[in-house]
Amino acid sequence: MLERITGKPIDDEIRRRFLVPMKLTNTLPSDSRTLPGVVQGYAGAQNPFGGRDAMLDGGVMIVNPQFEGAGGGYAASAADAFPLGQQRISAARFTATRCSRGRRVARRRGCSVRARTTASA
Repeated sequence: MLERITGKPIDDEIRRRFLVPMKLTNTLPSDSRTLPGVVQGYAGAQNPFGGRDAMLDGGVMIVNPQFEGAGGGYAASAADAFPLGQQRISAARFTATRCSRGRRVARRRGCSVRARTTASA
């Protein structure tokens, strides 16, 4: 949808809208079976990715992550992944706090979230 609206490839828009402003210089699209710096991961022998435990074979992924397009995700260094995780946690806390408005249960994305609140004197 974003490609249709902007007329630009999704990876270009993700880079322009997120990666560059957040200074994520060690994050790249998973658009190839070989990604620099990616380390071996394991999915278990009965995984849906071909029934092999190791996800790399000679430095090459056993599944091409491109089959999902942008859904294949992005590979990020630990230094780049940390601020993304921190932002998600902060956003979740902000949403739950903002939605609680002094009530014990806050509604967030269609599910109940227990919010810790104190009664004002």
